[in-house]
Amino acid sequence: VILVVDDASANRRLYSWLLGKAGFRVCTATDAVDALAVLERSRPSLVLLDFWMPRLDGVGVLHEMRARPETARIPVVMLTSSSAPDDIDEALEAGANDYITKPVNGRLLVTRVRSLIQADQDREHASMSREAESLRRELEEAQSVQQSQLPAMPSRWSDWSIVGAVAPCGRVGGDVFDLVQTDDGRLVAVLIDVTGHGTASALVAAETRAELRHLLQSRSLEESIARLNDHVARRDRQ
Repeated sequence: VILVVDDASANRRLYSWLLGKAGFRVCTATDAVDALAVLERSRPSLVLLDFWMPRLDGVGVLHEMRARPETARIPVVMLTSSSAPDDIDEALEAGANDYITKPVNGRLLVTRVRSLIQADQDREHASMSREAESLRRELEEAQSVQQSQLPAMPSRWSDWSIVGAVAPCGRVGGDVFDLVQTDDGRLVAVLIDVTGHGTASALVAAETRAELRHLLQSRSLEESIARLNDHVARRDRQ
């Protein structure tokens, strides 16, 4: 959707016709105040903005848009009847992505609009790809941390030999297996299963494991479990 902002009805009709003929959907605003109200309700792909308007000019609208997080990145093409360098500089410094002088050439208008929308979409896709890659690396690191916390196998305790195999599922999750050697010579096998997968379950499981390990160093198994259960229940009520 292209938002056309111009106080002249003839201009709004002309730009709407040119853009509509090129396949764009168009909505219009009669002045700056009307345009800001539209932008509060929806996010167009691009704003076609007249430089000179009553109440608040195009530069004022640009400043408002760039100050709001939800509209800060929307491409803006400024339309101006002035070719004075100072006016053009003012528009670009305020945050305009491009400008077109009046009278508007229809082919140039459509070409500039298409180019800016495509460039914005390309930036958005690139940003999403970077975020996805960053998330993938973070999950791989979390998996490595979880796997590094598994006890070494086989393990010996007193006259016992403990053997087994743990096959990681390859996902971050809420399953924890641990062997805790206490200061008084006890060995406690711990199996924690938090419902679900993902970082939330993994964090709960890691916190539970750390707290139980701490409790077992100074308390009996029964008291440690009772205290842990009380702490978990208290967190659930908060």
